[in-house]
Amino acid sequence: MSESSRGRAEPSAGRPESERERASDRTRERESASELQALHLPHFDSNPYQANLAAALEDRGVSVTLASGYPLRTVRTVASEGVPDVVHLHWISPYLVADGRLRSVAKAAVFLVGLLLARLVGTRVVWTAHNLVEHERRRPEFERFCKRHLVRRVFDRVFVHWPSARRRLAAEYDLSGDERADLVTIPHGHYAADYDDEIDRRTARERLGLGPEEFVFLYFGRIRPYKQVPELVEAFGRLDADARLVVAGNATDDELRERVADRADADDRVLSVLEYVPDEDVQTYMNAADAVVFPFRDIFTSGSVLLAMSFGNAVVAPASGCLPDVVGEAGGVLYDSKKSGASNSSESSDRSDDSDRPDNLTRAMREILSQDAAAMGRRNYETAVGYSWDDAAGRTAAAYADLLAESW
Repeated sequence: MSESSRGRAEPSAGRPESERERASDRTRERESASELQALHLPHFDSNPYQANLAAALEDRGVSVTLASGYPLRTVRTVASEGVPDVVHLHWISPYLVADGRLRSVAKAAVFLVGLLLARLVGTRVVWTAHNLVEHERRRPEFERFCKRHLVRRVFDRVFVHWPSARRRLAAEYDLSGDERADLVTIPHGHYAADYDDEIDRRTARERLGLGPEEFVFLYFGRIRPYKQVPELVEAFGRLDADARLVVAGNATDDELRERVADRADADDRVLSVLEYVPDEDVQTYMNAADAVVFPFRDIFTSGSVLLAMSFGNAVVAPASGCLPDVVGEAGGVLYDSKKSGASNSSESSDRSDDSDRPDNLTRAMREILSQDAAAMGRRNYETAVGYSWDDAAGRTAAAYADLLAESW
């Protein structure tokens, strides 16, 4: 895996006369180099996802370059390392959306031109659909318009992590049967090997000043508007139970941080650590928790849920996106974020309490208190570690190879 050091053989001087001849030349070049070359972008080193996938692909003979800059730095990367066989895109919203309408159109146009140039020289283009639109939803209709046409006209394959994501993406973009064949399901790998996990529950709680018998809910991660952390603190405040809430993570802006801090200060059951959590401290928070709460507005695919499951935690989250596939009823409580009622409410839930009907998150937290969260956590761990990076890399490499074997 390389950021900038790996080179490619010099291209032949003659220009191929057709797309088919270009593909044939690339096949011979690949055989002589004995490695398939893939460029992954944009690279975000704050998330282990891309590094894990790249390392597993390298083990399978795929040479991966991670590029973080676009467009000039990506052009320089290609100039130094050669034209890749595959461009593998991940979070592409920054390439399509800006604060202003004209800037968004300009960014999207540059992105499209870059992709068409890549296709022109014989590079295949794939996209892993982590999200349908950016979380901040600055220009969701424009972004949907762009992605719909990219999926239907430009991308050679689209990877999704779960069957539910495949169904939702196909419906979102109104794909035909033939177009749906280009959607490939490749499960998201686990994070069990990415963070230290050496301390037990009691030690973790002692470090945070939590009691050994308290039920601990945890919100963990960056605090952004769509994650609705102030609303989580309010929902927890309406929970009349012997429980604690820990909120750990830094906020994207001071106003949001103050909103969370003010609400947390009003409830002495809430512990807020509103700062960046170093990797070595992730285990403290995860191992102190009984259940990790995701009060998000909506979820398509969530690596943070896989992180919680990788530490053997139960989950409270919206019944949307991938979560019915990954968590289901056995791994936590999923609630409807738009209508009343948790999605897997037990008969013991108080359905007649009208004060709770608008607040399904409170209901879901109350419900998990009456269930065996430890058993849910054990199930989640076993489920998570079953999603191996080797399997993800194998499916990804096979999809690359299938694409390159096709004639244009």
